[in-house]
Amino acid sequence: MRKFVTNMVKTRAAMLLLSLVLMRSGAELADFLLIESRQTFPESEQLCQAQGYDGLAVLSTPETYGLALHLTEYHRTVHGRSTYVGLRYQIPRDIRVWDDGTVPTADTPYKHGHANKASIGDPYGLLNHEGEIKWASGNKNKMALCGNHQQQTAEARGSNMYGQQPANVTWSLSLTTMSTYLECALLCGQDHRCRVAAFSSDLLTCQTLAAGSYTNFTQNSAFQTFLRAGFI
Repeated sequence: MRKFVTNMVKTRAAMLLLSLVLMRSGAELADFLLIESRQTFPESEQLCQAQGYDGLAVLSTPETYGLALHLTEYHRTVHGRSTYVGLRYQIPRDIRVWDDGTVPTADTPYKHGHANKASIGDPYGLLNHEGEIKWASGNKNKMALCGNHQQQTAEARGSNMYGQQPANVTWSLSLTTMSTYLECALLCGQDHRCRVAAFSSDLLTCQTLAAGSYTNFTQNSAFQTFLRAGFI
């Protein structure tokens, strides 16, 4: 078993201040445990809970997904192994949901054709050897990635865009009064759906956007925009 606890210290200089704020707050992004033995989906979930975890890991953000890729890289790329994760199809409600209750975002890195392929026969989430999310029966023996479900995402990796604002916005996750850009970027990190946070120094507002809710960016000197790194 391999354990990885991280705050994912950012390498981008522009994100250094945000990183320092998070470390001071004691925020922890993820506590994942990779179980290298192979077992079915139900057995994997039970093993995780026996290790003190809530269950299988939730990979609802680009940051937690990137961590999962790192932890499973050797087994995926060298041995071609797949790993069960905490994603399932709730048959009575006909929805796909992560085990913490969040719904997969539009840019979730599904295997081609698998976004809507969940079914009674394939109701469980799997991180395959290519690093893609796919649906599986759960009957085959695979590795397991354990995690806790109540951890709030405390960071968002990305880059700063000065003098740029999102263009052709069709809808927003939130539009909030806010006094600083840093607060705006932090707000984006608290929502697994957020991909852009645009701060207006004139209006003192923060607008957060999801994947697919804007098309590009346009120049506006009053704006500073945080562009969150997407799924790899």
